[in-house]
Amino acid sequence: MKHTEMTLENFPLCKNNLAAHRITGELIQHPDQHTIVLITGPVNDTMHLKQAIKSVFRPDDCVAQTTSDLTDDLIIACRNNTYGSSVQQHSSHKIYLLDDIQFLAGKECTQTAAYEIIKTRFEKGLLTILFSDCDMSILQDVFERRLVELISLGEIVEIKRL
Repeated sequence: MKHTEMTLENFPLCKNNLAAHRITGELIQHPDQHTIVLITGPVNDTMHLKQAIKSVFRPDDCVAQTTSDLTDDLIIACRNNTYGSSVQQHSSHKIYLLDDIQFLAGKECTQTAAYEIIKTRFEKGLLTILFSDCDMSILQDVFERRLVELISLGEIVEIKRL
């Protein structure tokens, strides 16, 4: 299935992903009612939900990145002495999707930037959706404490593996 064909309507439902399907539907219907959501689970399921969200919103309103893209953006911003404006840019979109957050592990500077972006977005009441193929218990062990605490202010939805 192509990413453009991944919608909420054709998401393959099973008892292990009903909560993720429900919360994704709520996010699409009422993006202003949530600020931080973490969806964890198998790669195919999280990818499908991310594409379903992206397909509903205008590209100007919804920005999706991987942590690799974020890291590259931050490296360029540091080289160009525009770190602050880069963080502000990431903090300004109506909806921000950050995929593969498990790859922030061991990247202290990128975790700090991610914390600043998510915190700013949280304070503005803007929707931030994080995706990971690792569950929160694993992320707690590899992320800075303040990032874990910030993410925990939001809703955590785990798609259980079969």
